[in-house]
Amino acid sequence: MALDRIVVQITRGLAPAQAIADAAVAAMQHGLPYQLVSGHVAVEAKNMAARLALDAQLGLVLCEDDVLARPEQWHDILTDTTGAVLFADALCQNATPNTQYNSTGEFLYTGTILAYAPREVLEAAAAHGPLFVASDWTPDGDDLHMVGTNHLGWGSDVYFWQRIRRVMPRPAIRSIGQVGHIMHPLNSGRHDLAAPTQMTVL
Repeated sequence: MALDRIVVQITRGLAPAQAIADAAVAAMQHGLPYQLVSGHVAVEAKNMAARLALDAQLGLVLCEDDVLARPEQWHDILTDTTGAVLFADALCQNATPNTQYNSTGEFLYTGTILAYAPREVLEAAAAHGPLFVASDWTPDGDDLHMVGTNHLGWGSDVYFWQRIRRVMPRPAIRSIGQVGHIMHPLNSGRHDLAAPTQMTVL
């Protein structure tokens, strides 16, 4: 398989071993580079992940430190060659789906527990600045409108997916199904917190 993507996993520093091992092993089994970005707040870590892929001229498989994907889901997201942007559905802490669609069934946004953007899409989406910005959003008909900065770190995933949706020609966006997740001490729903030690581990 051609080396066309990098797997970057983000953690605030106290990740469960299983999620880290699963992602690293999946990358190794598919002959792909893996990098763990540790100890940074969510927006910063996600922008670091995007920069790693952009600098290497690779697509980005972004995953978080609580993902529990099945082997076939890892295989799907690590080998897909259709040019589509892929994401995994998951449940939020309040048990609601994190993927949202408008009234016509068009995809609006989801999280980044496990997602893949091919290089060409990533580069186009990043052409005008950072891919993750903490922000507040309001419905605007069947779309969304950004209304300002969110000082608790929320909304960066929505910002990312709106950038992806506006790439032209618009890429296909497809779900690989729902994944599970592990709850752990720093998975509190606060996106502006990080572990005390900040480090990047290869």
